[in-house]
Amino acid sequence: MGPGSPDMAAWQNDYLKGTGCEMYTETISPTFTGMAFSQAAETCFVKLKLLLLAIEIRPDDGSDRKISINPRGVKISPNTVGFFIAQSAEEVKRAWFFCKACHEDIKDEKQIKKCKCKALAGSKKTSLATMPIKPSALKKTVSMKDGNTNAVNGRTTIAATDGPKKEKTESRLDADSTPNDIDFKSTEMRYDSTGMFHWTQSTSIEDSILDRNQAAMTVLNGHVVVCLFADPDSPLIGLRNLVMPLRASNFHYHELKHVVIVGSVDYIKREWKTLQNLPKISIVNGSPLSRADLRAVNVNLCDMCIILSAKVPSNEDPTLADKEAILASLNIKAMTFDDSNSFTEQNVSSPDGLSTMGGPIVLKRQGPVYGTSVPL
Repeated sequence: MGPGSPDMAAWQNDYLKGTGCEMYTETISPTFTGMAFSQAAETCFVKLKLLLLAIEIRPDDGSDRKISINPRGVKISPNTVGFFIAQSAEEVKRAWFFCKACHEDIKDEKQIKKCKCKALAGSKKTSLATMPIKPSALKKTVSMKDGNTNAVNGRTTIAATDGPKKEKTESRLDADSTPNDIDFKSTEMRYDSTGMFHWTQSTSIEDSILDRNQAAMTVLNGHVVVCLFADPDSPLIGLRNLVMPLRASNFHYHELKHVVIVGSVDYIKREWKTLQNLPKISIVNGSPLSRADLRAVNVNLCDMCIILSAKVPSNEDPTLADKEAILASLNIKAMTFDDSNSFTEQNVSSPDGLSTMGGPIVLKRQGPVYGTSVPL
């Protein structure tokens, strides 16, 4: 949030500033190593203008890590993850960039940026409980102690081309087994720092784009279609806020509905930074008014079709602000879907009667489906 209004009282400016704050996590700089928590919190507040609330405690016996709020008598260990109250992730990066040798005399906290000290180079590690700010800096091979495996991202018909395919994990393994013998991508789940949402390693937007043929061959079913009208320079509408509830951790990974966004890639690129760590997202570079694109993403088989517009309404005729969204909904309702492209999904049960999630799927043809049955 920007500076407060001079026309408002000081308490009102402080209140509005506080409403813009959120909780973020960041690895604490090696400068804080050995400090008591109280001293580290004071330094963060005075020098960095950050409010340090808690840290992640890693027991020496290898047991589960815990979050300790305002701990007494605890000293900061190397690569400790801190929980901060701040207005943006950029502000929290100061906790990692802070270097006593380089930033001791700096009065303006905004000038605390990454320095060239060798003490910081290559020392940052990924925590089990935090989402890294720069996932590209992760090592391809993670140790058994600090690692966390990558979850399946997106569709299963196209192999991922970015990032490690197999990683070591904290799962309990037999002494004789090796991580290379097991593909954890299809078995493990990852969560963000709050533990409330599914998370995956950053995916480039190019790996998430499907052309019309790829979308048709993916046989999407029970998914969420987002029809997005936007120009490349349209204001951001926050697609992350739409997708996040669909990635809540109380859903098992196989229960997450695939989200397919149909719209301008140039616009989605501007929002992708906030979506790149959410799994099962695909993009079709097309138009929500194109019936070919809608058929390719099997809009008749989706669980929900959402029509959004990020375009700025014309000042000449405000009554036409929603014309494209209305036309898109009428277009979908007027469509007829041939039964050769309509399927119902049926899980194959194992001999003991249990459902085999992720196993083979039986596709059973339905009769003709009309657009009026598509949930909008």
